[in-house]
Amino acid sequence: MVTTRLLDLASTLPNSNSFGMKLLDEDGSWELLSKIVFGEKGCCPLELDEIGKMISKNCKGLSLSIVVVGGLLAKSKHTREFWEYIMENLNASVNLEDDERYLKILYMSYKQLLVHLKSYFLYTGVYPEDELIKISKPIKFWIAEGFLRPVSGKNLEEIAKEYLNDLIGRNLLLIDDLDSIGNMKYCKIHDLLRDLCLREAKKERFYNTLSDNEAINV
Repeated sequence: MVTTRLLDLASTLPNSNSFGMKLLDEDGSWELLSKIVFGEKGCCPLELDEIGKMISKNCKGLSLSIVVVGGLLAKSKHTREFWEYIMENLNASVNLEDDERYLKILYMSYKQLLVHLKSYFLYTGVYPEDELIKISKPIKFWIAEGFLRPVSGKNLEEIAKEYLNDLIGRNLLLIDDLDSIGNMKYCKIHDLLRDLCLREAKKERFYNTLSDNEAINV
């Protein structure tokens, strides 16, 4: 199965039937967001219900935006003030072009990361688009690059795994495969989130890629 946002690309694949995914409606958007933030029961406090529905509505039906914003809200304090801050930032992106709007929405989750997590997240942008990332690879490179600092009672690999789990918990990285005992084996990054990584890495002079569609192979 091949997934792409480019309709022209889908039509050129041999012996294939293309299936266009529809954007979520308002009810579906709110149902997905509330489940991500509050679990399967999706039980939202009454004082956050109206704001939450506005947040999900302003994600414009894109599942990725809802999932990432939901990961941000799930990791943050459930206060009216913070949710209103998120809603105001989403409102500001409504009139942008599609990709720019979605990148602005995703940028909010990046902006809320702790400083050290920003570096680890940006580093995942060096992997080629749609590549499955073996869990051990970014951990080894984070350690080799000297990103990690010792924490009492933990080795660097344990710390790196915790940071990786944090990024996955925020839905900035996605689990793709598990091993036979249920441990993470591969993860991946959505192409829009990778675009965000490349943009921010270039702006921060963290790294630069050789072309728009190829990253350094690590």
